Amino acid sequence: LHDRQLIFLGVLKFIVTIGLGGAIFCWIEGSTFVDGIYWATITAITVGYGDVVAKSDGGMVFSCFFMLFGATIMANVIGLPTEVFMGRMNR
Repeated sequence: LHDRQLIFLGVLKFIVTIGLGGAIFCWIEGSTFVDGIYWATITAITVGYGDVVAKSDGGMVFSCFFMLFGATIMANVIGLPTEVFMGRMNR
């Protein structure tokens, strides 16, 4: 893939992860979509302010899996510029 495609796919993965995570969190917890997106973003970037948290058992279980998945996606997205740069160095 070309550099721009790699970066585009990485950003798309991040947006889809945040969107789906936020929507599922809203559905489980019965919160607003804005709260869900905020929770998913803060959780995926591993800041975790604690102002929006899961209160139900299902929400807590989902949070555990989303933390692992979100951190993995974030690590991938953060590593993309290095991957692109190293790919250019090797050409």
